[in-house]
Amino acid sequence: MPPAGAPRAWRLHETPPAPLLVASALQQAGLAAVTLGFPLLVAEAAGADAALKAAVLQWSMLAMGIATLLQCWGRWGIGSGYLICGIFTAIYLPLSVVVAQREGLAAVAGMTIVAGLTQMALSPFVRRLRNQVPNEIIGLIVLLVGLALGILAVRLMVVGSPAEPALGADRGVAVTTFCLIVALAIWGPPRIRPLAVLAGMVGGTALALLLGSAPETPAVEGVSLLDGPPVTPSFNWALLPGFLLGALASLVRCMGDIIAAQRAEDPHWTRPDQRSIRGGVLADGMGTTLAGLMGLPGMNSYTGSVGLAVASGVRSRVVGLAAGAFWVGLALLPSAAVWMLLIPQGVLGAALLYVSAFIIASGFITITQRLLDQRRTVLLGVSLVVGLSGALIPGLYEGLPFAVQALTFSSLALALAVALVLGPLLRIGLAREVGLEWRPAEGVPALLEAARVPLQQWGVRRAVADRVGGALEEFALLAEEDIASGGAVHLRMENTDPVLRLTLSWQGVPITPLDPATPPEEPDLRRVALLLLRHKTDAMRLRAVADGRPQESPHFR
Repeated sequence: MPPAGAPRAWRLHETPPAPLLVASALQQAGLAAVTLGFPLLVAEAAGADAALKAAVLQWSMLAMGIATLLQCWGRWGIGSGYLICGIFTAIYLPLSVVVAQREGLAAVAGMTIVAGLTQMALSPFVRRLRNQVPNEIIGLIVLLVGLALGILAVRLMVVGSPAEPALGADRGVAVTTFCLIVALAIWGPPRIRPLAVLAGMVGGTALALLLGSAPETPAVEGVSLLDGPPVTPSFNWALLPGFLLGALASLVRCMGDIIAAQRAEDPHWTRPDQRSIRGGVLADGMGTTLAGLMGLPGMNSYTGSVGLAVASGVRSRVVGLAAGAFWVGLALLPSAAVWMLLIPQGVLGAALLYVSAFIIASGFITITQRLLDQRRTVLLGVSLVVGLSGALIPGLYEGLPFAVQALTFSSLALALAVALVLGPLLRIGLAREVGLEWRPAEGVPALLEAARVPLQQWGVRRAVADRVGGALEEFALLAEEDIASGGAVHLRMENTDPVLRLTLSWQGVPITPLDPATPPEEPDLRRVALLLLRHKTDAMRLRAVADGRPQESPHFR
């Protein structure tokens, strides 16, 4: 039960009241509006004139609307079915800007189509890709996304952009907006807390207007979608490696967003739902492909929308469908994109900073959810440092050929590339089946410590590791008297993801099974221990093998 006075959480398949639905959809759309600047930056890098910029903005809103509708749809194998918006992503942005400067906007569009089709082609194989991209790498990508959004947020609040540098009044508005969002989210009335970000953005924009620091109306005119996409795509296959790695990074990020949404929806979440991940990755690739056909850079699922849904408690997919319809409707109105850009950058930065905190927390939770051994610790640390190296040390990779250098433009893509190379190397010599031997005289801690080593190597979830430890402890206390004098327990551990199988064999007396229909006449500690043992496992089998050695086979998921 939620505490008294707490706002109600609207779950995935619930429909909020109309006022809350509209306000939540506007809140999601307003937060995603900051990414409209990405295709505009690419167009400016290509030397676009005012008319082309206006067309890019108008088609960008249509692309965001369709991508959001596809992702939230969740039917016929298309979309995850969760509240996850589609936006223009920073994964493709650095490479797209360089390609736009060298080759033009048409080359960006063409290679974006290839990246989207690649992601669509990989969507049926996400389960196999999960073996190469374990949970801690997904958590690392989510963490990097949160850091990137947070840094972007601070830049918008404090520095601004080359076209619109932040002044003293702009910084004051940004800080005030952030404080207002936090105050409303924590101490505001229950009905206002789910809409804290929207209320803060409205308040911040109003304050900017009062202080005269709101941006001027952009000097571009709206255009009609009937005029067609702004450019015709062209293809330069020398650019393929960079865009393919971007597609893979987008796929991993999309998987992370869907897993974060699944975890937020189900408090008892244990493992990913592969069906929704497949549909979500397919929809994500479809959104990028459509963006390329419209002459735009690549798209991706929006981690910020997941963070906002968690922060506000409004996780209904209907809100995502309404946000997608909102963007499509705006795209049909000439000059609508121009008005969306009137929101002060500092106000958008304040909203992003608030949401980035929840994304960073989600990344940490995903990483620390599993046990980490030396292999995984090295993998995470090196991938993180190398991924950030390009941003922290300007010019570090300038001497490389452009096709190779393109792989380093995105911190997310570079970190993923390092992880994909290091992962298989560090897994050399890692066995999927381990045999151990334990004698009662060694004590229970020796058994638990011996079992923990392979659990760490396999990166088993901490919750499962705790249950394994508890089950082994109960078994040791239960079977100590039944093992032959001086005998040993042979423990075989087998990791066949998602099932962890243990087989315990010993020479002696089998453990007496329980008859639930026959209650004990007096308290029986052995019976309690056996009940606890069965409670900690998902399945357990007791039997005697041909050589007379009793066996117990607990299964964990």
